[in-house]
Amino acid sequence: MCYAGRMLSAIVLAPSDLTAANMPAALVVRTLAALVPLVVQGLVRDVVLVGPSIPALSDIADQGGCALSPTLAGAMAAARVPWLLVITAGFAPEAGFADEAGDFIAAGRGAALMLARPDGLFTRLFPDSAALAGVILPRSTPSASDLAGLARLAAPRKTLATRARRVG
Repeated sequence: MCYAGRMLSAIVLAPSDLTAANMPAALVVRTLAALVPLVVQGLVRDVVLVGPSIPALSDIADQGGCALSPTLAGAMAAARVPWLLVITAGFAPEAGFADEAGDFIAAGRGAALMLARPDGLFTRLFPDSAALAGVILPRSTPSASDLAGLARLAAPRKTLATRARRVG
């Protein structure tokens, strides 16, 4: 499927407490791997990895063909298209995300939250209480230091029906 005019720049947020000693590379790699089908489908144009400039993360960015930025603001500025998918490492969009995201971008209104798949009794009973996994928003949104702050600034009016599954 072609998403001409409805493309995203993906920004993957590595855990903020990364050091060379505790680098959970699998979280980042699995999220990047989950984005590959979206690149092939033409929804994702480019990927920027946000995290500290440690060798392990630099290697992952280099081997994954994506840019590395130390800040979310820098990653948003490096984006190549007007719409962004900001997602936390350790999550991957579920099936159906490409179509729903493409339709949302085509409508061109505001921002949308992507919540984690419910994984406990409480979140199964109250699915909207699931963890925030990502957000789709215009690149013109002011930057924040983390995903929650960015979501507050974007003031999303929609929560995607498609959830994010944990991959780490």
